[in-house]
Amino acid sequence: MAQQPPPTYVFTGDRRRIEPYVYAYTMHCKGRWCGRKPDEVFGTEFKMNPPSYYEEALRDGRITVNDALWDGQSTLRQGDVI
Repeated sequence: MAQQPPPTYVFTGDRRRIEPYVYAYTMHCKGRWCGRKPDEVFGTEFKMNPPSYYEEALRDGRITVNDALWDGQSTLRQGDVI
């Protein structure tokens, strides 16, 4: 995974704030996800977006499995990093 640059601080008077930045979230495959396809897992476990969002994110690389694009066929295994 790429190293994130340090945050940029902006000082306004006596206040300090951090400029918005991109953060890469990572998680490990849960036991109940083993043997299931990532698009199925995201579509059923994470309801904040429609399943089509996760399908597109897996296709274009915003969501990866073990730092690689998902091939569309493989299932998750214990120890996979998403």
